[in-house]
Amino acid sequence: YQAEQWAPAARAFEDCIQKDPAWGAAYQYLALAYHAQGLTAEAVQIAERAKELDPENIQLATWVDRLHASIQEKKAS
Repeated sequence: YQAEQWAPAARAFEDCIQKDPAWGAAYQYLALAYHAQGLTAEAVQIAERAKELDPENIQLATWVDRLHASIQEKKAS
């Protein structure tokens, strides 16, 4: 992830989720990796799951809100 190797990072976080489906951070980082690859719909779906698992994470909630807003802007243009 930190090396910006998005596809391998996504696979690693997918593996983490398979091993521990309740680990919210894995969903958050998977959403970021998907978003970096231009997989916006997948990023939104995974980010929403991360929010469900970690509702107190304000940073995550803010990012998800911005992601939704950017999607709406793209649809409007």
